[in-house]
Amino acid sequence: MPRRAPRLTATLALLCAAAVLLGSCGRAGSARGGHADPPSTPSTTAPATTTTGPVPTPGTSGPTALSRPYWLIEDFTLALLERNGLPASTITGLFNSPRTLLIVRPHGSTPDSLVPLATKVESFASVTTMQAAIMNSTIEPGVKYVLYDNEAWASTPANEKAAPFTFAAQALALAHAHGLQMIFTPAANLTPILNPSYTSSNQLASGRGKFSGYLGLNMAGQGAATSDVVEIQGQQAEAEPGFTAFVGRAAGQARAAAPTHLVLLGITTSIPGAGPVSPATLTGVVAATRSLVDGYWLNIPGQSPQCPNCGQVDASPAVSFLESYAAGLSG
Repeated sequence: MPRRAPRLTATLALLCAAAVLLGSCGRAGSARGGHADPPSTPSTTAPATTTTGPVPTPGTSGPTALSRPYWLIEDFTLALLERNGLPASTITGLFNSPRTLLIVRPHGSTPDSLVPLATKVESFASVTTMQAAIMNSTIEPGVKYVLYDNEAWASTPANEKAAPFTFAAQALALAHAHGLQMIFTPAANLTPILNPSYTSSNQLASGRGKFSGYLGLNMAGQGAATSDVVEIQGQQAEAEPGFTAFVGRAAGQARAAAPTHLVLLGITTSIPGAGPVSPATLTGVVAATRSLVDGYWLNIPGQSPQCPNCGQVDASPAVSFLESYAAGLSG
């Protein structure tokens, strides 16, 4: 989870994606000394998914100067914000726009009445499940983007974790063949898998942690080259000294690889092992990075099988941050 060139036809998209795939395999293989074979490319003769209505289109290139960012946000996050006191009028004012990329879940609690203009996204942790949903026409109605969330977790197969950019190119071709666009969010915790010399540490100063690996492996650049929108999953380092410089370098890599693609940044209300993040920290992160990225993925994590080290869900930092942010926009 915008503003760039008109959507390619399925044929042209497949040709472009195939070219990306060939280049991506070389980059991914050299980074880690080989990779697993990707799944075969799905047939393009299946019925295309119907998508109607406006879709965010990219701008020109480089950092945006727009006052309002793009938002990538989950439907349950919006519901959580409302339940925890963020006024419905504020939610609508901030997020009721095609520039909001709303991740919807099957049979989820999408607050459509609050954000009817949002652009719908469906998220997948593997190309296999994405392919099944597209080919079986079980994508949620109105979805225009698929999100490929490849992370070092049980939800993503081992062969996809070992070759994230090869599989992202596969997902990109699949999406374009069916009238969809693709958001790629390669996680920094993949870096020890791609290059064991990096560790799982969040610390930027060490030079050997996962975020140093993210830069060293050019993950944002490779991610941008194999998607329509790339999101920098840097949120676990947002309280670290040097975070703004990290975002600047990662965004620069993405724009060098794909100058017209949207670049988003993850922000979070809680860091596993470190605890809650203050509203002031969120405000400072957005202020410091607004000229570097096109928008943000707002995360309100809680303990789950996917995040066993996360604390209890606490939406209050996000509510306070968004109230302050909305007041600044209207002031």
